[in-house]
Amino acid sequence: MRAQASRKVIGRGFPKRRLGLEPLESRHLLSAGSVAVSVTAGVLTLTGDANDDAVQISGVTADSGTFKIQGLRGTLINGVANGSVTETGVTSIATSGWGDGRDFLGFTDNNATGLAGGLSITMGDGNDQVVLGKEGGHGWRQSSTNVTTQVNGDVQVTLGGGNDDVDVKNFSVTTTQGFLVTMGNGNDKFDAENVTVSATGVAPITGDQGFGVQMGDGNDHVGLDNISVTTDGTVSGRQGLGFLLGNGNNHFEASGITVSLSGAVAGLAGFGVMMGNGNNHVSIDDANVTGGQGFAVSLGNGNNDVDLDGSSGGNGWCGGGDNRRGADNGINVTGSMLVSLGTGRDNVNVYDTTVGGDLNIQKTTAGGSGATIQLQGVSVDGTLNIDTSGDTANDKVILGADDRWERSWWNHGNSSSSANTFNTVNVTMGSGQNTLKVNNSTITTANFDGGTPGPNTYVQGKNVTITTLNKTNFT
Repeated sequence: MRAQASRKVIGRGFPKRRLGLEPLESRHLLSAGSVAVSVTAGVLTLTGDANDDAVQISGVTADSGTFKIQGLRGTLINGVANGSVTETGVTSIATSGWGDGRDFLGFTDNNATGLAGGLSITMGDGNDQVVLGKEGGHGWRQSSTNVTTQVNGDVQVTLGGGNDDVDVKNFSVTTTQGFLVTMGNGNDKFDAENVTVSATGVAPITGDQGFGVQMGDGNDHVGLDNISVTTDGTVSGRQGLGFLLGNGNNHFEASGITVSLSGAVAGLAGFGVMMGNGNNHVSIDDANVTGGQGFAVSLGNGNNDVDLDGSSGGNGWCGGGDNRRGADNGINVTGSMLVSLGTGRDNVNVYDTTVGGDLNIQKTTAGGSGATIQLQGVSVDGTLNIDTSGDTANDKVILGADDRWERSWWNHGNSSSSANTFNTVNVTMGSGQNTLKVNNSTITTANFDGGTPGPNTYVQGKNVTITTLNKTNFT
């Protein structure tokens, strides 16, 4: 049975930023590009140049396979500035020759049947922008339509270096392999809202399957809201929902995530977030991962914050979270969960979470600068392993809310709302002066090692049941 927890207060008081398209700001002087449009054997090809190509592709609602291609910002379409052409019999779309300018491409199709085949967008270096699943335009001028754009083939977006922006909204992909976005070095943004990826394949699939985003070095931002990924197949690579960000001060926010996995997979399968060195922030709530290995967050060296908070519901900002939901769905993982940290001063908060396998939180690289790890309302069917043995600074581990939280009006005095339930708990701490506090937790077997030289402090508060306690290197 899933443990319930009320939402914590610190840093989470106000509603989250709603996803939306923001204009790219630059002092760059536009040099209008030229795009040649052609259709061969059902493939609509947009051949650009090294200047600033800007094009909107819009499906005709009444006629599947018919698309209007509109030039923007002075872009020539088949030689006509801001020109447009309408092409029929289109089954797939690809760009070619879009060079190192400041490019824009928007794609939307309000026809219920959708694009019959795949969508492939490739751009060179430059501050590029790609908008999928909403009307084109910039800033507040885009359409507010909520009609879903359907693509019945693989979607690939590949961008070079630069400060790029990819915005996906009301978008659905049904295919065998999935939706892959690759962005080069730069301060990039990726926002997705109301996106569904269903990738199923009978024949062996080479490479990865599902929904993946890879970014290079830079201060990158990822925002996700209401994302559903379903995968099934024989896969030589990885499977599921994955984000790989390079070095930089990165920011990742996600809410309303559903990942369902099945099939034979050679690589990792699940929901994964990996970042390089930098001061990174990860915030995830309302997530469900079924099948595969589970859920993982892996961060490099730096002062990192990880907030895994299942309490997304509430009424108003005092209830905490996204008012569009109104229900606390928690974080639920049928497999295992991993949080891996490098050196630096780190904070990890896990709330209202159910894990079917093991939960591992590790900071084992030698020379860390300390960590604070807190778990409230967490249930683990496997083993909870917290390992900060590589850290030479002072660490603090808190299992369960303290008395001040239980008495607070934020928690409405409900002591059971933040209770932990564990079978076996292993806590191994490093060589600093460490603190372990246990409150509102039921544990079958606890193995607590405070590390040396210490001195280390162990505090056992109220509402704690430990059947077998093995405690060393604590005062």
